[in-house]
Amino acid sequence: MSNQKVRATGFTRLIIFLLIVAPLAYIAASYIRGEDGIQNIKNLFGGSKSTTPAVNPEEAGIIELEEVIKQKKYEIEDLKKENEALKKELEALKANQ
Repeated sequence: MSNQKVRATGFTRLIIFLLIVAPLAYIAASYIRGEDGIQNIKNLFGGSKSTTPAVNPEEAGIIELEEVIKQKKYEIEDLKKENEALKKELEALKANQ
C-alpha cells in the first residue's frame, strides 16, 4: 500500500467550490426576485411541475383586493335591499296610523 496523501489540485478545489456555491447563489437570487428558487431548480431538471403558477406578491395583493371589493359590492346590494324593505315597512306602518 502506498503511504502518499491524496491532494486536490487547485482546479479540483474550484470545481467543488462552484458545485456548492453556484446553486446556493441561484436560490438566493431567486428569493430576492420574489420567486421560488428551489421550485425553479426542480423545473429546470424536469422535476414535478408546480400546479399553481408562481404569482408575483404584488399581483397576489391585487387579486386579494379585487375579491374584497367584489364581496363588499354584494354586501352593499344586500344592505340596499334591506333598506328598501324597511322603508316600505315604515310607510305601511305610517299608513295604518
